Amino acid sequence: RFAIERAKFDVDDARRALRHFEGFEKPTRLAKAELELKSSRDYVTEQDEEMKQLELLYEKDDLGDKTKEIVLARGRRRHQRAQENLELAKRDFDDLKGFQLEQQKQKLEREMQAKERDWKRAEVTARMTGEDKRQAVEDAERALTKARREFEKAAGAGKGQVRELEK
Repeated sequence: RFAIERAKFDVDDARRALRHFEGFEKPTRLAKAELELKSSRDYVTEQDEEMKQLELLYEKDDLGDKTKEIVLARGRRRHQRAQENLELAKRDFDDLKGFQLEQQKQKLEREMQAKERDWKRAEVTARMTGEDKRQAVEDAERALTKARREFEKAAGAGKGQVRELEK
């Protein structure tokens, strides 16, 4: 009986985990990934604008070439990193949406199905064990009935022998 209750609890737990994943975890992770992707896009746009500003600012400036080059090189590096971060954010988002979340969902579904099979197996085992015990009791009762008959027969034959001896 305990095995059945435990198996049912495991099934319920697996179902709750799957519902939680589909209702909360998956949409939350997607929303966070989308926000990160938007932030990366915004950062690239800001770096594009900043780079254009620097180029316009230094285009006609007579500052020393060294200062101009340092500032522009720094801007280009920031711009390049922003683009790289955006590409990584896109890849992460695509992987999350197209693979990771589906894999996690399938894993949770497989776990739930395995728990359901365990539950059914526990019920079948309990039923079979109960049937085996019932059968064993019936066999014991038949053996007892047979032993009683044999005892009564032997006792009856023994009384007849005692009467013979008394004569």
